[in-house]
Amino acid sequence: MSSTAEERGVIRVFVGGLAPDVQVHELSAKLESFGRVRDVEMLFEKSEVDNSRACRGFAFVNLEALESDVERCISTLNHCKWKGRQMTVAFAKPSFKERVLVENTD
Repeated sequence: MSSTAEERGVIRVFVGGLAPDVQVHELSAKLESFGRVRDVEMLFEKSEVDNSRACRGFAFVNLEALESDVERCISTLNHCKWKGRQMTVAFAKPSFKERVLVENTD
């Protein structure tokens, strides 16, 4: 294996600009051609009127993929229209929990 060979890893991606009716399985299907979707963290709001759930407009997706595949995902889907909304796709910043762990080990 050469030193320039990429290794697959789990990379966290931020997806914003999602329509309220987007479901987790739909977002997974949208991203699965770029890598294995390990999990999707999507927040929902519950309607007090009819007990329905609506996406809050963003999600975090953990993709098991080569970094080049995730870069291709971002360049392909960022600013793309989906379900009437313009998506924002980018490498996610580390979560608060991850940042605290790093700070505590320094």
